[in-house]
Amino acid sequence: MNQLVILPVDVTHPARTYPLMACRVVAGFPSPANDYLDEPLNIQELLVTHPASTFFMNYTARPIPSEMVNTGDILVVDKSVRPWLGALVVVCLEGEMKLRRWQENERAELAGEDWYVWGVVVGLARRLVK
Repeated sequence: MNQLVILPVDVTHPARTYPLMACRVVAGFPSPANDYLDEPLNIQELLVTHPASTFFMNYTARPIPSEMVNTGDILVVDKSVRPWLGALVVVCLEGEMKLRRWQENERAELAGEDWYVWGVVVGLARRLVK
């Protein structure tokens, strides 16, 4: 069973923008001087660098606490980015999409198996409150 479900990026509609506070989030009492807004935040512009090669993927497998990935997270995967040591990648392994941390010995570890790197995870979206 695939752990990931591909969701295409919709570039046909203009991206919505949201207000972005111009202050940092810190513990303690907030300063009243921080009650102003910065430029609007465009979520798609923040998460998508290469629209033609970027896909959203719904992660449906068990949570991976060490990778900070939970069931139901939306992964932002860019197929045009080359994996680097330590990158979180989507690997197509014998027909199934899997999430892996790219290792220096990845090619040797998977030698003899039908696999390829599908894309690199460049972002993550998670709903904290339902």
